[in-house]
Formats: sequence, structure tokens, C-alpha cells
Amino acid sequence: MMISSSRFSVLGLLWLVSFLRLCSADNAFCGCQNSLTSSYITMNPPSGQTRYNSATQCQQVCYTASNPTPAVVGRTNYRHSMYRATDGQCLCTDKYPSVAYQSNGMPDACANPADYDNRIVQTTFIKYPDCYAGTPAGIVMSGIAGPDSCSIKCASSLNMVFWMNAAGGNFQCGCGTVGTFPAKSATCGPDTYFIYYHTVAQASQGLSRRKARDELVRRHKPKALCPKGLTACLVHEGASAFECVDTQNDIDSCGGCLYGTPDAPELTNGVDCYTSGAALGAATCSDGVCNITQCRKRYELRDGSCIRRTGR
Repeated sequence: MMISSSRFSVLGLLWLVSFLRLCSADNAFCGCQNSLTSSYITMNPPSGQTRYNSATQCQQVCYTASNPTPAVVGRTNYRHSMYRATDGQCLCTDKYPSVAYQSNGMPDACANPADYDNRIVQTTFIKYPDCYAGTPAGIVMSGIAGPDSCSIKCASSLNMVFWMNAAGGNFQCGCGTVGTFPAKSATCGPDTYFIYYHTVAQASQGLSRRKARDELVRRHKPKALCPKGLTACLVHEGASAFECVDTQNDIDSCGGCLYGTPDAPELTNGVDCYTSGAALGAATCSDGVCNITQCRKRYELRDGSCIRRTGR
């Protein structure tokens, strides 16, 4: 059967678009934040521009930027991009802001334009347009450091679910296949569920990449995989994937790893300083110790710690 050149061009173009979609970073929205992380780099606008024009443009810069101390083994770029619409500022970072810094918004439309639109820089997952008000059927949630860590954990799954657990002061992740979708939320933010999906081909590729990464972890000692001064911390319970963390100054893993290290998963001596009741912007980590100056409502400050008040 003869195929016309015009039809062949169209088919070729469709194949090329599909191939590029499969291999490129998917620029997945993962929330709005009202404050910066503890570590980031500010990117200069592209030549001929005075500012960045979109969160997508910011993500693309962070995807191609060279990270001198990448947090994920096998990568050379950053984990997250943060774009602010009011002034076109673009930041690249390996840190995802704590639950206390999360705010409401949708992709390219944070409720407060002065907040930062956050994207996972490198992932094969695609986000559904909405966020949801409950846990999807068929998904079991467990603690995670952030959405990029969740995407690594769920690399071989068809679905990834990320939840900002505001009441518990932590993040939760679930992998698998979503059965019934819960009710949609009016916006994305604290206490909503972000649901992402893979094609079958993408899930298969994720499994191959995870096997290669796990083999690299097995062949090397954890400390050798991180620059001096950083510790290899598992990204979630039961994981083999890890990230490099400054446990002496990291507010999310202060004093140690939340989920242990590759060679000692039971060594969970790290603390997220904001899970202890600290007020927004009132906690730091120094020399592996949380320093809190003010507590949230229903907590009171005693000897540098937030103690929940009893009674009313």
C-alpha cells in the first residue's frame, strides 16, 4: 500500500511528538508556596528578556541548569523550579518547602500572585488538571519528603498521589492504580490530593530506571554518593532511592534522616522542625538542632520546644 508524502509527514510528526513527550521533563505542577526554601539559586532572565514569562520557562531553565551538588543520584540538574508571577523571578532548588509554607492555587494561577508556582523539574508523570478532596480508592499513603521523592518512589506505577497533610505537618505519597476518583477540590493546596498519571510505556521505563539506580546504590557506600558534609537519606520508608541532605542545617531533616540511610534504614533520628508546632517562619535548624522562637495556636513555647496546650 502506498502512503502519500503528506500522510507520512503527519504520521511522522505525531510519532515525534509522542516520542518527545515520553522522553522530556513533564513540568508537573506541585503546588504554590508563600515562602522560599532554605537553599536555592536565582536564575538570570534569558538573553533579551528582563524577567521570566511563565512557570514553564522557569522549569525548562532549571531542567537544563547544571547543579554542582545534585541531590538525586544519576541527575545533574535541580529537583524543583519556583516561579513568581508578580516579578517574573525564577529559582532552582533541591528543596521542597515545608507544609507550613504551602498555599492555594492552580497551575499558572496561584491564589496570591506573589506566591511561587512550584514544578517538579524532571518527571515522566503528568498531573490531572484538578486536585481532589480525599484519598483515591486503591491507594495507600505513607510519609515522603516531597513530590519529587514521590515521583521517584512511584516510577514504575501508573499513578502517583501526593498529599499535603496540613494537620499532621507532613507530606504523604501513594503509588499504584487509582480506582475511584474522590470529589474534586476547588483548588490545589494544603489538605488536597495531587494525582498524576503514567502511560503504560512510561511506567515500564520507570521500572528499568529504578532497577539501574538500585544497582548503583548497592555497589557504592552511601557516603561516597554524596558530597562532603551531606548525608545519603532515604526518600521514604522502605526505599532504596535517596537524596543528599545537610542534616546539620536542613529544617526538614534536622539532626539526621527522617527515613534512615541506605545502609541503616532503622536510623530515623531526623526531625522536621515544623511538625513540632512551630509557627510559620519561626524555626531554623543549626548544628542538627531545631531552634524555635514562636509556636502555632494551641501550642506554647517551653525551653525551646512547642508544647500542645491541654483543655481549651
